[in-house]
Amino acid sequence: MRLLLPLLLLLSTLSAAPRYVLIVSYAESDTSFNLTTKGEERALAYPFYFTETLAPTYGAPDVIFGARQTDGGTRIIATATPTSDLLGEQIHLGFPRDNPQLLANFILNNTDYDGKTVLIVWDFASIPSLIAAFGYTAPALPSPPKYDLTYVLTFPFTPPAASVALFQALLFGDRP
Repeated sequence: MRLLLPLLLLLSTLSAAPRYVLIVSYAESDTSFNLTTKGEERALAYPFYFTETLAPTYGAPDVIFGARQTDGGTRIIATATPTSDLLGEQIHLGFPRDNPQLLANFILNNTDYDGKTVLIVWDFASIPSLIAAFGYTAPALPSPPKYDLTYVLTFPFTPPAASVALFQALLFGDRP
């Protein structure tokens, strides 16, 4: 019995899990990979969406991650910056969108995020593979592209599990 408690404590430090992971796409962007006017409006609405609409259920984001921009545009940073500014949280960039397992492993194996709400702003087309990297069932990619979705991953979970997709209803034309 005396060995069981230290073993359980050791095992609890080897695996970590946030309480929630919230995943959104970069906001609407143009062919130069920068936000359009509608994308800028969505990015400006996000801080209140995360802190007022979602916070009562999921908590406000404790940390913000974004995919590394490799195409010369600013859409990931521009989407995350208003939320980052309001929360006073740095945007952690540098995780390649073509290797979402790297980010998932970093979050799931880092006790700093235990029980926290993690926000990820990711490349639209790579969101299904990011969700799968966390062990969830990958959703179908909306076609045509829709930028008004928030995917919610809850931890712990029992695989296979589907993410919850929430319609944001932030801007005119968004689904309610």
